[in-house]
Amino acid sequence: MNRVATQREAIDFPNLQIHIEIVRRRGQPIALSLQTPSPTVPQAFDVADWPQCRWSGLSAEESSVERHAICNRLHAAAMSLDILERHTAEGDLEDVDAILNIAVESLTELERLA
Repeated sequence: MNRVATQREAIDFPNLQIHIEIVRRRGQPIALSLQTPSPTVPQAFDVADWPQCRWSGLSAEESSVERHAICNRLHAAAMSLDILERHTAEGDLEDVDAILNIAVESLTELERLA
């Protein structure tokens, strides 16, 4: 019997309600399972509702900088997750690890800020 080594990794972002499961089998393509709220970013989403944008003492400019940083992270995370889903569905796994790292970095920062 030929056993295939399997590595499973789960990454949870409870504040964002996002769960990523990564399954790696030697000699086989990576398998990803993404569970996100639907839609991941609601239409009525307002970045000004995030706690660090409501800190007292922030000037309008500082608040704007915070909102912009959050929007950039949301954009990077959403695009990375979308690219990951498409690439894995198509079997195009050349850059999956790099894209996954970008997604996890962005989601980790968003989880911290949420």
